[in-house]
Parts: sequence; C-alpha cells; structure tokens
Amino acid sequence: WANALELAGAVFLIWMGISMLRSSEDGFNDSDEHPDSGRKGFIEGFMIAFLNPKIFVFLTAIFSQFVVAGASLEERLILAFIALIIDGSWYVIVATALSGTLLLDKLRQKGKVVDQVVGVILLGFATMIGASLIM
Repeated sequence: WANALELAGAVFLIWMGISMLRSSEDGFNDSDEHPDSGRKGFIEGFMIAFLNPKIFVFLTAIFSQFVVAGASLEERLILAFIALIIDGSWYVIVATALSGTLLLDKLRQKGKVVDQVVGVILLGFATMIGASLIM
C-alpha cells in the first residue's frame, strides 16, 4: 500500500506541475478578472487542505491523545469540529494577513515566474519519488 500511495502522490505532483507550467503559458494571472476565480480558488484551497497528508499527520499527532477507545460519535464529532476550527482559523489568518499587502502584489506581478518555478519544483519532487520507487 505504501508504494501505491507514493506512486499516486507522484502522479498527482506530475499533474500539478504540468498544470502550473501550462497556467504560466496561457497568459492568465490572478490579477485578471475571471468570473469563477473566487469559487475556483476556494475549491482548490479546500481540496489542498483537505487532501494534505501533512495536515492529517499533524492533526492526528495532536488529537490522538484525546481519542479514547469506544468514544461516542458525539465525542468524535466534537474533536473533528475542533480540528476544523483550528485549521480553518489558520487559513483565515494567513489570507487576512496577506490580502492587500506588498508581498501579495509582488507575487501577482511575478505570477508566471512563480507558477513556472513551482511547476518545476513539483516535477522534481515527483521525479525523486519515482526514482525512490524504482530503486
């Protein structure tokens, strides 16, 4: 199973890397008006946070001490809600802190370059994962 998960992760990184490289070619950047950009950004952000294994491992490490064998559904839902509030609050704080700042403006101006660099980095990670599976 571990190899299958690593392979799936490598394929996902390849897809993301190619997507980033393609998005830098089409000339569209975040400063352009696009009718679905807010919705698309929310969905992409949610999926990144929801599917991020590091977040899963972090929250599991933190909350595992509070989960007891035979916990009721209510207790498990309360812990899940607390994790949701903590993680969601972090994203809101980061988004609020960055919005309207000089850093965000510079990132938007250099959007194509950022997309290309991130795309190459993701493809590099996918290659390293693939190489580790072969060896």
